[in-house]
Amino acid sequence: MIDKDKEQDIDNPQYYELKYMHERDPINGEYVKAYILHLILDHLKETSIKDFNKAIDEFLAEKMLTGIQLPDGIVLSFEKEINEIISFLKDHKNEILEDVHGACY
Repeated sequence: MIDKDKEQDIDNPQYYELKYMHERDPINGEYVKAYILHLILDHLKETSIKDFNKAIDEFLAEKMLTGIQLPDGIVLSFEKEINEIISFLKDHKNEILEDVHGACY
């Protein structure tokens, strides 16, 4: 669900990054998906949370804009792209955790 307070936060660099990525591929959202994947992988690498699902939940709650509102009032939702990336990550959880944290997982 889009957080109405965060979607209009034009002081958040992620607002401009998502806007730019959306403009590159507004139909398929491939740039947005790549950007989201990059952010989540960085979060998984940096977080001290060892539980995969909790780390993803923390990322979504604290670090990810799920949508933005453009100056003309149009709201862009990225929930579809986020859900696709989360599904991909969950399907490949073990391999991703090994890549991010090493062979200890």
